[in-house]
Amino acid sequence: MGNLIPLILLACVAQVLNSQTQLKPRTITLLRGDTARLICSTAEPWQVMVWILNSGSVLTISAQYGILSNNPNVNAINCSTSQLSIWEFTLNRVQRSHQGQVTCDLQNIQRLTADLFVQERGNVAITGGNVTVLKGEEILFRCLAVGWYPEPSLTWLVNGREVDQGQYNISTERPVDADGLYNLTSNLSVQAAESSHVECLASVSALPTPEASSVRLTVESSLPEAIRIDESKSGRSAVAEATGGEVNLGYTTEGHSDAGRSDLIVTGETHSQMNSISAHKIPDVVSSSNFSLTNSQSNASTAHCGDGSKTVRRITTV
Repeated sequence: MGNLIPLILLACVAQVLNSQTQLKPRTITLLRGDTARLICSTAEPWQVMVWILNSGSVLTISAQYGILSNNPNVNAINCSTSQLSIWEFTLNRVQRSHQGQVTCDLQNIQRLTADLFVQERGNVAITGGNVTVLKGEEILFRCLAVGWYPEPSLTWLVNGREVDQGQYNISTERPVDADGLYNLTSNLSVQAAESSHVECLASVSALPTPEASSVRLTVESSLPEAIRIDESKSGRSAVAEATGGEVNLGYTTEGHSDAGRSDLIVTGETHSQMNSISAHKIPDVVSSSNFSLTNSQSNASTAHCGDGSKTVRRITTV
């Protein structure tokens, strides 16, 4: 029993020392290029503090003389109080090669270690840009996330709402080079119901906000105006073919005012033909030597044209 008392006392002393010497934070995750900051503090008297990065000494501090080593990439600031000795260690412009363990070694007192993780922010982009489709069509969006470490999380948003993971797929290209960077491709299939704002987000834990790419999906309920005009021209060509090319461009239905003719779309050859037509309504002109007329009235008049005269027959059908 007497032999156990010294062991118990040693355990109590060690517990007190552990509570008086601290390294914070014990885990730190940063993006490449950021600055790592860790604080080592103790209430115990000490002589030498050594900071170690992945088993290599990078900074030595003397309790009496201060910082002894000179490394442009690391520094330390004395933040001590009357009760605690506190030193803040800074590692500038962290690189992927720095990932590992950072140790505060209070020589002959205690050695504390923190884990340092360095991540890489890549790029994200939805290919193809803005899209315009007809309502009901199915459209495929593709998102590329390139140059990330570790493998990023990737999500889709439509009008600010997260899309269920079952509606898109993600394929990952495993790192093959020394940088060990990840490339991802994701495809999202959407049924065009309404105009929407589509976003692709990629992120790693060190990013305060995800990297985002967005496009606009415009949904038309009918064909665009340019297509309707083209179909109108095609239809008029079909009529001309059926009538042997004798299409009366000056004809208007009864009760249709002349002002209404301004809605007619004129293109190419049709325009030159209409320029020779007077503003008066001209009914269809029929010329045939064998034409017979029933229940009709016929009037003939003579019109003088340039070098001679022509007989124009106006026919009114009842």
